[in-house]
Amino acid sequence: MNNLNIDKMPTNAVNPNQEQYDPRNYRLKLFPVIMAVAVFYLSAMLLNADGIKRNIELMQYGKARDVALSVFSPIAGFSNRLGLTRFRTIIEKSIGDRMRNEKINP
Repeated sequence: MNNLNIDKMPTNAVNPNQEQYDPRNYRLKLFPVIMAVAVFYLSAMLLNADGIKRNIELMQYGKARDVALSVFSPIAGFSNRLGLTRFRTIIEKSIGDRMRNEKINP
């Protein structure tokens, strides 16, 4: 075992009273960020379930399409039962036709 004295370890601190960098402290600080990103992607998936399912149905027939449909169909059904897909439907009805028919000039 090494008998390292933490007080004598090199530090990136400018001031001797400044806290030393310890990577073990930052693991706990990243957890809320990771959870926020996970919640964001989960909510985006649930809100866009109909659109994602439509895109999967447009894929070429094969194993990838079958697996994607078998995995995502229950998620889309759950989102429909919760009524979360209504937001996408409202947005598509209000601005969808204008966006499809609009010409973009470069």
